[in-house]
Amino acid sequence: MGLLRFIVGAGIPRIIQAGLELLGDDEGMLRNPLQPLAAPERKVLERLLRQI
Repeated sequence: MGLLRFIVGAGIPRIIQAGLELLGDDEGMLRNPLQPLAAPERKVLERLLRQI
């Protein structure tokens, strides 16, 4: 799965929040009804970011 396809599928705000957390920056909670990435989705994001 490509990075862009994953970003669009998971939701841009969710990806941005998870990416910032990976960098050590906690930006708080997302607005309802958005939820943070689940652990498996977060692992996919980490893997995709390592590839670039």
